[in-house]
Amino acid sequence: MPSALTELNLKRYFARSEAELDFSRNAQSAGEPRQEPGWHPSKHERLLAKVGGDWFTAYVRDVGDDSVVVTLSVAERVALVPLAGLAPEPPSGFANDLHRGDFVMVRPETPSEPWARRQIRAASATELKLADAAGALKTASPREVVPLRP
Repeated sequence: MPSALTELNLKRYFARSEAELDFSRNAQSAGEPRQEPGWHPSKHERLLAKVGGDWFTAYVRDVGDDSVVVTLSVAERVALVPLAGLAPEPPSGFANDLHRGDFVMVRPETPSEPWARRQIRAASATELKLADAAGALKTASPREVVPLRP
């Protein structure tokens, strides 16, 4: 029979695991970055590109009819990305529409890291309080995030 402390630790562990799983599910169902109306990538533009399952900062090398050749910023890796897998870099025209509970992607510390999905816990015109899956909070400017479309 486990001790009361062990039982409490197990309950906390499973509650935390369930909360992280819920966050991940909700973050994925929040969708992808919203594209600005009328936006189309241009050569040498810095933007966000979806490579694999993650979004990275990238630079446009060449623009085709339905895809773009990009260089991922630090890795110097070249990728062909469909237009649907591109988004303009912040600031977003949707920044004024950010509300508590919305999911966003936030600019990483270094360009080689993917943009991370976070949930808004508090929003003002100048500052967002963002939570990750573990509930850790960080603050960011609305100019440093990309809203996800529902």
